[in-house]
Amino acid sequence: MLRMITGAAWASPSKTAVSEMVSRATALRDERFIIIVPEQYTLQTQKTAVSLHPDHACMNIDVVSFDRVAHVVLSKLGKDINEVLDDTGKALILRSVLEECSEDLAVYRSKIHMPGFIEELKSLITEFRQYRVDDNMLYLMQEDAALKGGLLYYKLQDIRLIYRRFNEKVEEDYATSEEILDIFERLMLQSDFLKDTHIYLDGFTGFTPVQLRIIRNMLTQAKDVTCAVTVPEDRIRTDCPEYDLFYLANETIFKLCRIAEEEACGIEHISADRNISLSDADSLKNIHIVSCRSSRDEAAYAARQILKLVRKEGRRFSDIAVMTADMESYYSILKSTFEDAGIPAFIDHKEEFSGNMLVRFIISALEVASKGMLYEQMFAFLKSGLSMIDYDECALLENYCLEFNIRGRGRWESGFTANRELKGGEYAWDLDRINDIRSRACTGIAAFYGTASGGRHKAVLFTKALRKLMNELDVRSRIEALSLRFEEEGNLTAALQYSQICDKAEELLDKIDLILGSRELDVKEFEDIVLSGIEEIRIGTIPPSMDAVIAGDLTRTRLGDISYLFILGMNEGRVPSAGSGSVLFTQRERTSLRKDYEIAPTVQENINSE
Repeated sequence: MLRMITGAAWASPSKTAVSEMVSRATALRDERFIIIVPEQYTLQTQKTAVSLHPDHACMNIDVVSFDRVAHVVLSKLGKDINEVLDDTGKALILRSVLEECSEDLAVYRSKIHMPGFIEELKSLITEFRQYRVDDNMLYLMQEDAALKGGLLYYKLQDIRLIYRRFNEKVEEDYATSEEILDIFERLMLQSDFLKDTHIYLDGFTGFTPVQLRIIRNMLTQAKDVTCAVTVPEDRIRTDCPEYDLFYLANETIFKLCRIAEEEACGIEHISADRNISLSDADSLKNIHIVSCRSSRDEAAYAARQILKLVRKEGRRFSDIAVMTADMESYYSILKSTFEDAGIPAFIDHKEEFSGNMLVRFIISALEVASKGMLYEQMFAFLKSGLSMIDYDECALLENYCLEFNIRGRGRWESGFTANRELKGGEYAWDLDRINDIRSRACTGIAAFYGTASGGRHKAVLFTKALRKLMNELDVRSRIEALSLRFEEEGNLTAALQYSQICDKAEELLDKIDLILGSRELDVKEFEDIVLSGIEEIRIGTIPPSMDAVIAGDLTRTRLGDISYLFILGMNEGRVPSAGSGSVLFTQRERTSLRKDYEIAPTVQENINSE
């Protein structure tokens, strides 16, 4: 049985689904209920289910994502899964593949070192695996493109080569998260885990082909499958145009209905709209539009209103949310504004790993090994904050090196002797102090330069030299001390971030050892690989308290029950997004491919959906 719960956003088909599931689970205590939601929505759904349950406990309800239910079933079947390759691992392998086949690329040869190129390529490979695009399908795409002429043929030729090399590297030792769902879909009927359960699907705007195949199998195993979709009852139509606000919702409904009909399952439609009556006047009277001069003014206005709601109207911070379609631009503004206003806030945004002193330390050390112990490279390393000299000593040493043009390993290690005589027979520089600073400045980095520079070495030699450098300079203890200092100062977000960065760096080096350890590289190639890995690392945070404002992204963040919502940046080009151009395919090329092959939506389709 397929059950569809539909309704407008204000009728909350999602809450209707969870509420109904809790009621049924309370009445049918001996039966199992499973609700599948996007990964980032699991905690919120658990909180909602527990709050709605009369016993405030959900013993017969499991809240899981597709990936989680796949892992559980495969584990119960005793199936060994190769090590799962995360985004960082994919980026490292792709960087290695691009270096190997760069000379064979016709279109992308000059783009492989462009910022963001690895990210786009990684997203495309993930898409191919989700939509079961294999080498044969790429060959057919290539042949069709050859008949039409143009650059698409050569782009597909390059992508096919990269995809084939990537698959060769991962097929024996690794599994991607997309493959796990594929394996789960093939083997799930062998397990009784989903048999006779009640399954709910919530929080999805659509499903990938592999998810649809999994739902097909669920319909044959479970007692019923219930899916919540946000679309008003009077907007459900088979001929919905692509530009319609509810096109994706309609497409999802009719795809699921077709699958149910093919599996000879009954279909039940439940309307959440019938539970709530809301006139147009009621829906509009609580909407306010405010014009501000800048993004910072928007954030300041939101902060003032939030404090007014809490102090004068007795609201809790957790009753309020702030959303934006451009969190990259608003993150630092919201963070500083809320901190200044004393508003506890959880900003649902993972900070890039590249913006901390440990990354500056690692990259500057590799630059020294790559280009030599020259002025720019040495002082970038010394100013990272993790060398053995402080900022005042660094400034003094820098002025000396500028005056006497100090460069090269020989001069740094042999001791400085140059000086400038002043009137009266005195000298401008205290060489004893300068050489003491020089000696401590060279700690670790001179030996690292000697090990890592010159010629090609196995990747494991570079990672070993980096670990030795970090140990010699006691990097972990110093960063842990910095994290404790942030905590004492009340900067819990920075404290949490700095408590993670050493482990993240170690994980990256471990992955390089595992994936590329025996590969011969020069220091520049190794630096590119490290940078590719760093670009994929994000540092997450947790809410500072239960009573905190939630700030998030319009397309990603899932909200629970809130009373007040502030949406910032409702400007043309942001909502809906203007879309970003792709280095790999133009919009016209992707549209052409989608006519004959099932791949991800085009930028225009995503804009229509948004």
